[in-house]
Amino acid sequence: MKRRDGHGAGKSLSQKFVDSLFASRAVTSGVIKHLEESSLVCEGIGKDIISDITISLVKLQLIEFTNKVCQ
Repeated sequence: MKRRDGHGAGKSLSQKFVDSLFASRAVTSGVIKHLEESSLVCEGIGKDIISDITISLVKLQLIEFTNKVCQ
């Protein structure tokens, strides 16, 4: 079985993250424009979680790119 040292975002933290983003005036007004800045408005979201979220968003594109390069 694959060993995982990190805990990822998890369901409860993911919901808290989304709720914090929608509640943040900095986000809704456009002051925060980059995902990494979200750690400023959401407690418990740090660079590791932001990295997990980013990889989740681009995973399919990374897989497709890797498959093309390997052919």
